[in-house]
Amino acid sequence: MQNVKSLLNHITTSLTEFYDLREAHSIALLTLSELSGISSSKLLSDPAAPLEIEGLEAVIAELVAGRPVQYVLGSAEFCGRRFAVREGVLIPRPETEELVAWILHEERASHRLLDVGTGSGCLQFLTGQRLTVSTWRFVSLRRWTICSVGTVHIWVSIPL
Repeated sequence: MQNVKSLLNHITTSLTEFYDLREAHSIALLTLSELSGISSSKLLSDPAAPLEIEGLEAVIAELVAGRPVQYVLGSAEFCGRRFAVREGVLIPRPETEELVAWILHEERASHRLLDVGTGSGCLQFLTGQRLTVSTWRFVSLRRWTICSVGTVHIWVSIPL
């Protein structure tokens, strides 16, 4: 049976051709944490702990093929919450977290907000929960998106 350290090194080494060492290590740690259900801090605090991950080589192959880790794992963290992502959904970016913070701080009096290029819907979801916005308008070129109005969130199909 392998241990945390050997698996972390194996994933990191597999990715160093495509990422710098620090980024490869971060992706490896995120991957191990998500697949094992063990927090990153716990994995790092006990590197000798035995660990087996079923299907790990297939996941590594997807990562090596250039598929973003968020698509491989099926989720992305954004503003402390986990959002499901898949091919065709924009992966929430750290810069967008700054936008959410700005909206929540500066736009408390707004009654209307517009999001063009809705993506995963995380912007409307997070701001819709914390602001009293009477009208949320969004524009998406995707077939499926999340429509958020106030605190009601539903999947809608958009005819193309």
